[in-house]
Amino acid sequence: EGEMEADFVAVKVGDVNGSALRSVQPRSGREIPITVSGPAVVQSGQPVEISFRLSDIQRMSGFQFGLLWDSEIVSLQSFSTDELTENHVSIFAEEGLLTVSFHKDFQEEEMRGDLFTITVRTTMDLPIDKVVSMSNRLMDPEAYDILTGEIQRLSLHFGQALLEDQMLLFQNKPNPFKQNTVVGFYLPTPGKVELSIHAVNGQHIKSFKGEYSSGYHQIALDGNILPEGMLYYTLKMDGKVLIKNMLKQE
Repeated sequence: EGEMEADFVAVKVGDVNGSALRSVQPRSGREIPITVSGPAVVQSGQPVEISFRLSDIQRMSGFQFGLLWDSEIVSLQSFSTDELTENHVSIFAEEGLLTVSFHKDFQEEEMRGDLFTITVRTTMDLPIDKVVSMSNRLMDPEAYDILTGEIQRLSLHFGQALLEDQMLLFQNKPNPFKQNTVVGFYLPTPGKVELSIHAVNGQHIKSFKGEYSSGYHQIALDGNILPEGMLYYTLKMDGKVLIKNMLKQE
């Protein structure tokens, strides 16, 4: 698998189709998804791979788009691709920006659509759709139909099929802790949730109950109401139970 360093900055940026040509091309109402594959939640401090695939790529004479992330929270560790070259990609790691600009060479082999994979590391737990977003900062996200010449809009697609289909409970952050800590959890469907905290001897300390939508959520815990030592926290929903432990220090 080919790799480009994350601090690589390509010279080629901008419109792959040429501004004069774009001005006369008809725009299609059709939207082409770039499918994003990765975990439902990117956990803090863990290197995570996120892959991008463009459907119907054989029908395109070219495409361009940009990805944006918060460089204070998300760091790009690596970029790898088998389909693109350094002439097609610009990486501005410090600015949290990556651009792709491609025009088909009909003498080259057909692309499969597996564009590239990035490895990122975050400073906090984030749902995958909060890690990266589509950017039009340097170029409009567009694809060009090889038969009609129409311009088609590109968008990132974080489909339900790509997300976890099970309830997840994450390690509290920070852990161990002295004052406050945060417990994160992911729900595949909306529902009534209970988060309970117990001492190692089984003594109930605190419970949080509420209705939550599907997706990633956090509950902040006030260390002033929690005793010192090892504690267990339990997440319950629809008969499912997940348990983890945490350590409250002096």
